[in-house]
Amino acid sequence: MSCNHQTTHSGRSRYDRAGGQLLLEVVCDRCGAPIREVGSIPYVPQPRRLYVHLVELAARELGLEKARVERLRLAALREEPLDEGVEGEVLSLCRVRLGRGGRPAAYSPDVMTAVERAWELHDRRLDRAAA
Repeated sequence: MSCNHQTTHSGRSRYDRAGGQLLLEVVCDRCGAPIREVGSIPYVPQPRRLYVHLVELAARELGLEKARVERLRLAALREEPLDEGVEGEVLSLCRVRLGRGGRPAAYSPDVMTAVERAWELHDRRLDRAAA
């Protein structure tokens, strides 16, 4: 049975890379199909800012103390490599996740989970900001 879109609706945003903007649209809650576009916001991602943000979120997800989170954030801002332990893994995996170089290595499951959760948190914040 096909959806007639007569149920409740929600808003969502999606990034139009070619146009450099976030498209705001109304979607059907039942089937997820777009109903109409309601606007757009000029948006160009800032990879460095996103990288720093993901590193900081991942460090917090890992439960690192405040001083270590700040150390990681500053290392990400300066794009300094940290070769030691968890901090080095977080920086490396965030770079790989963003397609900014590095090569996938054997990361600990805790770090992989933290980076994925940080990515999800970032996506949710983008969605809330666009709503």
